[in-house]
Amino acid sequence: MFQRNGVGFDWSTLFNLTKEEKEEALKQIKATNVDSFVWEQNRWLIKSDGSLRFDEILNDALKIEILKFCIEEVNFAFDVLSADECIKCEELFKRKQYDSKLLKLLLGSFLCFLHSPLGQKKSEGEKLWLYLERGVRQRAFELQEQKAEKTFMPLKKQIEKIAAGVKGYCYLATENPHQFNIYMYRDITLKQELNDYIITKFNYDFNSLNAYGHSYSLMLYGNREERINRILQEVLYSDREFWESHKDFNVLTFVEVISDVNDLRHAEKIMDYIFTEISKTQFGKGIIEKSLPLVFFGKAELLYGLEERTFRFTFDRFGNYCNLQTLSKDKLCYPFSAVSGVEVKLRQGKQLAEEFLQKIYPEDVARILEILKTEIDTPSAAFSGNKQALCNVNGEIVLSVENRDEWTIRHIFDYPTFGYHDKIVDREAVAIYCPEYFSSENVWNRFYLKAFYMFKLVKNKSICFANLFEVYYDLFQFIEENTGIKTSYQRNVEGRDEKYAELKSVLAQYGLNISDKYKSDYIISLLDRKVAIREESERFPIFEQLGDAVYGLAVAEILFYNPHVERMAETFEDFIGAKKQIKMAEKLGIDKLYLSAYSLPRKYERDILINPDTESYILQQEREQLENDKKYLADSLEMIIGTICKEFGYKIALEFTKNLLREAYPANIMFMSELHWEDRHITNIERDYWTRILPAPYSRLDHSQDVLWRAFDKFFKAYVLGTEDVEVRRFITNSFRDNGLYDNIDASYEVNQVFYEYLHKGLESAVEKYGNSVKEKYKKLEK
Repeated sequence: MFQRNGVGFDWSTLFNLTKEEKEEALKQIKATNVDSFVWEQNRWLIKSDGSLRFDEILNDALKIEILKFCIEEVNFAFDVLSADECIKCEELFKRKQYDSKLLKLLLGSFLCFLHSPLGQKKSEGEKLWLYLERGVRQRAFELQEQKAEKTFMPLKKQIEKIAAGVKGYCYLATENPHQFNIYMYRDITLKQELNDYIITKFNYDFNSLNAYGHSYSLMLYGNREERINRILQEVLYSDREFWESHKDFNVLTFVEVISDVNDLRHAEKIMDYIFTEISKTQFGKGIIEKSLPLVFFGKAELLYGLEERTFRFTFDRFGNYCNLQTLSKDKLCYPFSAVSGVEVKLRQGKQLAEEFLQKIYPEDVARILEILKTEIDTPSAAFSGNKQALCNVNGEIVLSVENRDEWTIRHIFDYPTFGYHDKIVDREAVAIYCPEYFSSENVWNRFYLKAFYMFKLVKNKSICFANLFEVYYDLFQFIEENTGIKTSYQRNVEGRDEKYAELKSVLAQYGLNISDKYKSDYIISLLDRKVAIREESERFPIFEQLGDAVYGLAVAEILFYNPHVERMAETFEDFIGAKKQIKMAEKLGIDKLYLSAYSLPRKYERDILINPDTESYILQQEREQLENDKKYLADSLEMIIGTICKEFGYKIALEFTKNLLREAYPANIMFMSELHWEDRHITNIERDYWTRILPAPYSRLDHSQDVLWRAFDKFFKAYVLGTEDVEVRRFITNSFRDNGLYDNIDASYEVNQVFYEYLHKGLESAVEKYGNSVKEKYKKLEK
């Protein structure tokens, strides 16, 4: 490999240098300030196959072996130093004074060559590593042993005993699985005496923090027990190859066996060793001190969970409109996540964010920016969502109007990552790994990145701003609550009168000449849910619930009084669903009348963002809304029907709904003209049909009657009791099939007197005859 010259083996032959190239390299080395070469730049020398982990010890071993190479094995030192310096280098190397100035000079000279074009040939660099590899491995092993001797001497014998004990029990358990149950599945819990010992010694409640039921983390999913056990395995005995053969070995069961076979003191020593070793690691100390579950040692898993959830709650709702694959490799949790080209993205994102705020607050943007800057730098109490209570991830109310000091504008900015949860340990874990994550600058930076990626997703500023309006709507609620400043969408009322006039024209085609008495209610039915949230919180539910009840009864009647409908229950459920209602709304033209702010409104926005019971509830609501992104049209249709009922009465509202059903589904035989008792001159209808529509009093309901009864029940309560009061609306929602409101019979599946009256003499007769008695019974029930 090397050629010998007059002094020793010639280093240049390893790199296939000609005589002229060698002279040029030496000339460049001597003319360069070699102190400027950073050692870390040359870690590429190590061609790891996975068996080497680059750490401080391997780093030192590589340096030493390169010095040995330059001084003892080749003539590099002779070529770059004087004869006296070479002799001194040999003495310093033998005395292991590797940090001496002269040896650093020699190392820098060699790095200077490696950094040059001649030294950076890939194939030649691999030759050097192949030459050095064996020595580096051996040197690293020696340094590891020296460090262990120096640092862990007091614990060495104890560690050896523990390792031997672990190995022994693993082998015994493999041979005698019934006698040694350390492979049995169990929760991650310690004996109470051992847990008390850990609490006393390390102020860490292992059982409480790592138990299966502990759910104060949103980011870490999967088998918690398995991950914690793997952590304990690695800490107890650092041999990955060994653990690959004993993956199911349960450390805590092993410790309990030690406690039972020997005594508690031996088990305490093992737990003492485990937690001492954890506390020595860079992040382990913080996890123990902050009393976080051990699963947070999985930094990569935590980061993946944060990124996945942030992406889902920022962009997934727009998946029906956009290709989310364009953002699949982009990172949102800056600076915890490394973001390529971050400076350009932040600069462009900042420009977009400022344009967005300018559009939302055209007259007040400077004041709004100052308010936001002040709130992010020095947060004060924040609240929004119509002053609902905020909950932790278990659904327990931890923040209310009276106690909201811990909730700030920073939480609102970061809700896609951490949710609207006041108490969540994910924040504390992130702060351990990335202390600067929650700085004011980075709160803004994450906002800028979302703006940048939103524009990248849709490539249209109007849609980008509308989507940002959706994501950060709670921010605008906070601003309005604290300043009274409304968004441009809320102030933009010019189009409302025009859309109202168009709605009047549309309804006139159905024979409904609406007056201006209910103008505001008709307008609210057309408003974007984000824009109307203040107004609809008072008026929308009143008419929406009534309209829902009228619509349900119209569908039930049109099916019930058709002798050809065989599967009424399934058909009824289909036609009261959002998809069918949306088609009817589009037939009426609501999609063109809708006063959209170009967002994707969702009726349950406040439930999702402000007061979730659990994480699963949030995800469920997200899925439901994403599955039907036009649900707002169905809500508008119901409210229009409810307003028509208030203005014209239930008869006209029912007839309007039935006509709209027939018009939207003209080919559906089920929506032919209804066949009532007075139409019995039709002779080819089976006798069973007449029995069905005119049952005997207190007879048992058949399936078709039961469907109509449920629809009638919902309407009768909504119409007679009214929907203006929130408590009444709650009662109507939660008291389906409650016969106690109508008469005193116990069985809810029997025909009650009000329903009997309705079937025999019509809806008007039932309302007139029993309306007042139902009101009185409701008052008694409430008392």
